Amino acid sequence: MNLSRDEMETHISQTAQERIDNVLHIYSDDEVWIRKIEKLGIGGAVVNGFGGKEYKVDMNDYSLYLRKKPKMTDAQRAQASDRMKKLQNP
Repeated sequence: MNLSRDEMETHISQTAQERIDNVLHIYSDDEVWIRKIEKLGIGGAVVNGFGGKEYKVDMNDYSLYLRKKPKMTDAQRAQASDRMKKLQNP
């Protein structure tokens, strides 16, 4: 049975003890997130009839960053593009 986009969920959770143990739990039934997680080499097991998977992640092997995306002006974007072109074609 396929879920609609409104029904697909991804949950990331960690208790205080799991933070000390460097363990993170991820549950997802969204195919996009499942592919991203498994592309990192994290295996999972089907936990329900809708194709959802639960992962137990050893945070000694992975990192989780939440940060703002840099905001660039058009001039800064052009400068960055020129730098990358020079690196690719010295």
